[in-house]
Amino acid sequence: MWKYDIRKGKWTDISPVRLPGGEKAGFGYAVVSVDACNPKYMIASMHSWGKHGYKSDEMFRTVDGSKNWKPIFKTRYAYDYSKASYTKVPLLHWMFDIEIDPVDAEDAMFTTGFGGWETFNLSAVERGKPVKWSIMSAGIEETVSLEFYAPQKGARLISGIGDYGGFTHFDLNRPDSLGSHANPHFGNTNGVTGAWLKQDLIVRVGTLFGHQPDAKTISYSEDGGRRWTMCATVPTEKSRNGHIAVAVDGSSWI
Repeated sequence: MWKYDIRKGKWTDISPVRLPGGEKAGFGYAVVSVDACNPKYMIASMHSWGKHGYKSDEMFRTVDGSKNWKPIFKTRYAYDYSKASYTKVPLLHWMFDIEIDPVDAEDAMFTTGFGGWETFNLSAVERGKPVKWSIMSAGIEETVSLEFYAPQKGARLISGIGDYGGFTHFDLNRPDSLGSHANPHFGNTNGVTGAWLKQDLIVRVGTLFGHQPDAKTISYSEDGGRRWTMCATVPTEKSRNGHIAVAVDGSSWI
């Protein structure tokens, strides 16, 4: 991150942290936002993908014009997931735009691939207290639909999506209260279907999310998508993604 002095025609490095390798190391700065009422107050976002001593992406704050920066998430923070429980699964990643409210320096927002977040106590980081972030709205989600299955009874819709696995929707007007499918968590769910004459049997296949060394890429539910059981085996060690077909009585899967 660089600051330009217009009068002197000089650039100054004001990076909150400096890491070797830059973009090649999976690291870089994204956005800077300045308080409209006090230009010494700024926030800056950093992509780190959980590397270099950071558990997730990071946001830094300065109140002295970039001489000193404090990492908000590495200091203390709290999340309120109540409007969209599915956001509990992924770590903070792909932080995009960040903004400080021009009339209230305590109010700040950031956006990611899994929704927008807002705080009203940004200065808490200066006191070493948690900055509380809340998901901003229900029903606005950045997802990629890969496959849907609609049973005849029970859930209205069972989804297979990119990044967050999938959901069992009993009410299409509300976010899924169960959260994304677990045991195991998938990143992408490329196939999801069920046995038409055995409505409670649902099967899904995909690719694993994060580090799950003993997990398998096929999982099934015997209660209509509420709870899931990981299959003991897969066709080959590297089986992933693909699609799944289930006999009408559930006796065989392909």
